[in-house]
Amino acid sequence: LSEISDSNHRSMIASLNLQAGKKAMSMSDFGLALSFFEHGSSFLCQNHWNDDYDLSLELFDCSAKCAYAIGDHMRLGEISKQVLSGARSFGDKLNVLYHSVSSLFDASLMNEAIEKGFWVLSMLGINLPRPSSTDEILSLIEETRSTLRGLSDGALLNYKLMTDSTKIMAMKFLSRIEMSLVMTSCDFTPIV
Repeated sequence: LSEISDSNHRSMIASLNLQAGKKAMSMSDFGLALSFFEHGSSFLCQNHWNDDYDLSLELFDCSAKCAYAIGDHMRLGEISKQVLSGARSFGDKLNVLYHSVSSLFDASLMNEAIEKGFWVLSMLGINLPRPSSTDEILSLIEETRSTLRGLSDGALLNYKLMTDSTKIMAMKFLSRIEMSLVMTSCDFTPIV
């Protein structure tokens, strides 16, 4: 590794490892894929978040996905820290945050998963009400019912597919939070 000093050559090797890791992922060999992604990351230069941002983000995003897939929560935490400190925008952190929330859920840390999920949603501009009584919940359910009243199944099915990647990610977080809420706080589930 130290013998290869040319940054273009190092980036090329990192990129080849990214391709090999993606191929391993496509064959569901997440352990092998993770080793390719980590090997590729080791070829990134010291200042890779500035000099080779897109490649860095993709390597670390894929590493996080694989670490989550094989249940290596410690590695996922280490990878997440790097992305959270190096990513340029909140949107670039979403994949790693999603895997982190999913990892908390899998570790039966439901309250932490819910709180982190709600925090991410709030950062995306989605602030869900947190009702404190049955009356508030029933009121929100009725509000939703009246909004949907008059819409046929066909009308709902003919809506345009969502293409906004941020909204799609928000839906993934909502889905993950909903699973946690079902297990911990059924009263809150109708809101999500």
